[in-house]
Amino acid sequence: MAKTITLSETEIQSIVISQLRDTEGAKSGFSCFITYFAVDDSGNRALAADSQKFTSDSEFTDKLSSDSDKLVMDFVNAIKTNMDAREEL
Repeated sequence: MAKTITLSETEIQSIVISQLRDTEGAKSGFSCFITYFAVDDSGNRALAADSQKFTSDSEFTDKLSSDSDKLVMDFVNAIKTNMDAREEL
């Protein structure tokens, strides 16, 4: 007998942002890979899943939404700025 559950939230396990390169080694956008759990209304993990999408400047077709694309790029640029400042590059 099938059981119906109500999903109440998503629990992020990990987010990995990777620089992509084309076949000649030039930078070609970013990949954003997210591993997450869907949590039911009792607080139990009901589903483990992952998702991978790409920034608009990549060669892949499965793109992030424009808001998510901006978020990833803002995050990458902020981290790079902080690292450059820390390392005095």
